[in-house]
Amino acid sequence: MKSNKVCSVVRVTVRVAAIVFASIVVSACSSLNQPQTSSASFSVDQLIPAEIADFLNHSVTDTSSSFAQSPWGDNIILFAKAPYYSASGAQCRQLIVESTLDKRTGLACTQDKQRWYKVRALVAGNTQ
Repeated sequence: MKSNKVCSVVRVTVRVAAIVFASIVVSACSSLNQPQTSSASFSVDQLIPAEIADFLNHSVTDTSSSFAQSPWGDNIILFAKAPYYSASGAQCRQLIVESTLDKRTGLACTQDKQRWYKVRALVAGNTQ
């Protein structure tokens, strides 16, 4: 009789543990694809001018536009790659920055599609 009570307690404990585990998994999975709404912290010198922000908001992949002044230098041509969401939930675009001196990658991100800011790329990108 005592072993039946022990088996019953073990079964209940296992069921409760399974329910708790399933709840954690479902909760974690449901939040994976949702962009985070945390506010980004950036300084004023990293903000991108409205003219470039408008280009980033409305350009299609691999579109280019020239700008007399930008956070990446003066008299440049920007090529905007496809938008994507970063791990922090910000929408970002990889950029190819072309000047008379060189061609390099850049990165810009936004939390609200109004204020874009220059971001330091963590990995050097390919400019081809």
